[in-house]
Amino acid sequence: MRPWKKLDTDRFTESIRSSALCADVTELQEKSVDDLFRIYDDTLRRIVNEHVPAYTASVRDRRLSPWFDDECRQSLRRSRAFERRYRRSCTAKDRLAWIRQVCAMHALYQAKENRYWSDRIVANAGNSKKL
Repeated sequence: MRPWKKLDTDRFTESIRSSALCADVTELQEKSVDDLFRIYDDTLRRIVNEHVPAYTASVRDRRLSPWFDDECRQSLRRSRAFERRYRRSCTAKDRLAWIRQVCAMHALYQAKENRYWSDRIVANAGNSKKL
């Protein structure tokens, strides 16, 4: 990954202008296409690495909760739509609608989770290992 938001475009542009890509054009005219591509690729990679160095980031592979289904996804989508509407308009009416939707979403999540675990307990009532 690279932190592209931290790129200083003015310094980046200056680095490109002072590189071999913008140097003496007569030298570049004598090169083959393969040499020109190699110069272009090497130069831009070096400049990018200088201004926005790459780093590795670990991404957690987190499974969704088993009770989280399409109805929960739709509720989350609806909540985000209300949030976007409120952030655009900044009206009290839209804020109240967003808050109500978020409360309804959390109530749905709680009900789904409770129902899931209750069903699991009932299904495995005779199996103490699974309980």
